[in-house]
Amino acid sequence: MSAAGPPALDNEGTRPWGAAHSAVRGTYKQRGRKMSSFFAMSGYGFYVWSAYGVAALALAVELFGLRSRRRAALAEARLAGPDAPPVPGAAE
Repeated sequence: MSAAGPPALDNEGTRPWGAAHSAVRGTYKQRGRKMSSFFAMSGYGFYVWSAYGVAALALAVELFGLRSRRRAALAEARLAGPDAPPVPGAAE
């Protein structure tokens, strides 16, 4: 068996290993087209990415609200002190 090197590059700058491999690897120009088509999402990119944006915004608002409520609860607990009577309806 002879030790052959890697296959020669074809005229597009990719190795001729078939469609499965060329879908994963390619020239930088091809990768750029793949990335732009990924972000465009066949014309639905605006809707998809705006949905991600709205979801991220909702999570950020919820985290901000949780943080504010936690700080308020801790401040109220500090003011109440250790000998304060329990609040009706609070979990014991």
